[in-house]
Parts: sequence; C-alpha cells; structure tokens
Amino acid sequence: MTTADLSPAAAKAAFRGQIRATRAARTDADRAHAAGEIAARVLPLLADSSVVACYLSMSSEPGTVAVIDLLRQRGIRVLLPRVTGTDLDWVELTDATEFSMSSLGITEPVGESLSDAFGNVDAIVLPALAVSRSGTRLGQGGGFYDRALEAIAAHAEGGPIRLALVFDDEIFDAIPHEAHDSRVDAVITPERVLSF
Repeated sequence: MTTADLSPAAAKAAFRGQIRATRAARTDADRAHAAGEIAARVLPLLADSSVVACYLSMSSEPGTVAVIDLLRQRGIRVLLPRVTGTDLDWVELTDATEFSMSSLGITEPVGESLSDAFGNVDAIVLPALAVSRSGTRLGQGGGFYDRALEAIAAHAEGGPIRLALVFDDEIFDAIPHEAHDSRVDAVITPERVLSF
C-alpha cells in the first residue's frame, strides 16, 4: 500500500493500520523478548536521571514494565500518565499506587496528579508506532503526547531527553507526518539505539 497520494492525516491513519496489524501478529514470546532487550538498552541512557516520565505499555506495544522496574530499583522516580479530557496528567509511581482501566482501555494510575510534572523530569519515554530515521514519531493518533510536549523545551535547548520505544521493523526512512508531530531524540528497539 502506498500512502504517497493521501493527505498527511489519511496517510498516517493508513500507516497506523499497517503497523497495528503487524503488532497484533507478534507472539507473546516475541513481546517478552523485546521488552527485556529494550529495558537493557534504555537503562544506560537513563542511569543518571532522577525523574523519568514513562508509560504503561499496552499488550501490543514493546513492554515497559521491565524498564519501570529497573528504574525504580535504582532509586529513579517514575511518573506515569493518565488521560484527563484531551490532556495527560502525571502521577508519581509508588509502592502504594493503585490502577484503573480508562475508557480508552489503558491502565492508568490513580492518585494525585502533579501540577508541574515536567518541571524536574530528566527524560520522557514515549510510546510510538513508528519512528523515522530523522526522529519523527508516529503516535497512536490521539495527540496526547504531542500536546504535552508542545510546552516543553527540546533536549537541545535544556529540556528532557525524549526516547521512543518500538520494535526493530518500526523504524522507517520516512513516515507520514504533520507539523504538530513531536520528534524524539532517540529510538530504542530490541536490537539497537538510534540517536538523532
């Protein structure tokens, strides 16, 4: 399927469909292997961090539980998102954190949201369906992360480093994108780390 003749939004939707179908076909063993390899590659990038914003992966995504566990074992504070309207709120993960299922089918933390979540964050680990070789990220389509990142300085300007997690076959020379799509500083797969 070619997306060359579609509008950017339609091309992104078609591209998302292709990637979701490929992800749905992965086995649990493939996902478990990927999660372990990604965690091992992410940790050196975040070892000097004090606070990391991460996300709870859905079953088809590269798993983040191992990443979160390794960060917390090293005393790094982890913030997790929750959808509130069209925005993301952030809750610090503790041993007492409880979770609920959102109307979007996403596991989210229950608790008090942080008023300035990104004020002290060293890194943001972002979900992605695909990343281009120039660092453009294709998200799930809700725009939650793009909106959250609009007000945050880029890493080159003193902001937190932005890392995306994908499977190895989800890095492309180019992906459909629009001006509001956020870029990442690095993408981590089970086999490699690419920095931009």
